[in-house]
Amino acid sequence: MKKVPDFEKERIVLVIIDMQNEYDADGYWGSVNWKETVANAKKVLEACRKKGYPVVHVMVARDPSGVHCHPFDVRDENGKPIYSVKGTKKGEIVDDLKPIPGEIIVEKQRFSAFYQTNLDLVLAGLKAEHLIMMGVYTDSCFLTSVYDAFTRGYTISIVKDACTAGTVASHKTSMLDMANWIYGCSIFKADELIKAINGEKYSAWFWEKPNSMPYELHNVEELYEKLG
Repeated sequence: MKKVPDFEKERIVLVIIDMQNEYDADGYWGSVNWKETVANAKKVLEACRKKGYPVVHVMVARDPSGVHCHPFDVRDENGKPIYSVKGTKKGEIVDDLKPIPGEIIVEKQRFSAFYQTNLDLVLAGLKAEHLIMMGVYTDSCFLTSVYDAFTRGYTISIVKDACTAGTVASHKTSMLDMANWIYGCSIFKADELIKAINGEKYSAWFWEKPNSMPYELHNVEELYEKLG
C-alpha cells in the first residue's frame, strides 16, 4: 500500500546521523561526495528549523578509554579508539550542521542510533510520528538506524542526496535495500523534500510493496535514479 507522508498533520522530527568531521576527505572515514552531501543536509536542516520541526543530532562519541567500544572496533596499539573520539575535532559535528540551542544531541557507541542510547525516550518525549532521516554511512550507521526506526513503527522519509558512504556503489545499493524493506518509507532529493515540507508541489519515491526494486549489478544505477 502506497504511503504518502503528511507534512502538515504528522508530528515530524528531523534525525541527523553522524554528520561529523571524521567523514570528510581528511577523516578516518572519508566519504564520497562529502561536500555535496553536507550542502544538501544543510538545506534540509535550515528548512526544518524554519518550519519548526524538532531536530535530533546523533553522533558517534567514542569513549577515549575504549571501555565502551565494540571489542572488534579499530584501536591503536594501546587499545584506545582512533576515530570519532569524544572531545576531538574530528569527532565534532561539521560546522555547517552544528546544533543550535534547543536541539538535542544523542551520543552513541555502536552503529544504530537506537542501541543503548536515549533516542527512544527523546522521540517519545517529542511525540514523534514521522522521521526525516539523513546522514552517514548509508550502508552502516545510517542503514541500521533506519531499520531500527522502522521496527518501532515510525513513518520514515529518507533524503537520498543528504546521505553518503565510502563508495558510490555502497551508497546506492544500501538506498535500494531501504526502498525494498523499509515498509511505508518515502525517498526524496533534498530540494524536493524542502518543497514538500513547505506545502509545494514535489516529486518523491513512495514505497508500495516489499522488494519492488530488486537489483542486479547491471541495473543499480537505473533503479537508484528512480528513487526520489
